[in-house]
Amino acid sequence: MTASQGRKLIYAVFGVASMALVGLVRWHGDVDDAPLLLQLATAGMGVAWVALIVMDVVVHTLHGKGVPCPNCGEQRQLPSFRLAGPCPKCGQ
Repeated sequence: MTASQGRKLIYAVFGVASMALVGLVRWHGDVDDAPLLLQLATAGMGVAWVALIVMDVVVHTLHGKGVPCPNCGEQRQLPSFRLAGPCPKCGQ
């Protein structure tokens, strides 16, 4: 498994877990009606998302190789405080 595939897998697992937690909260009717453990799990998942994204950005910044394209995995430099444009390799 390549790093790009591993990253996609991690984000997919986090996405499915987040949707399941939000679905359970909605099933209880409202956030206030959900059990405390479910509220804490949802808040913990939010914190984990933030930590994952910050860690991903820090690792790629420290390595100095840029950020990988989500589609093909090609490393590309991302200027500071800019949005990523299309990938030079795959065009997405």
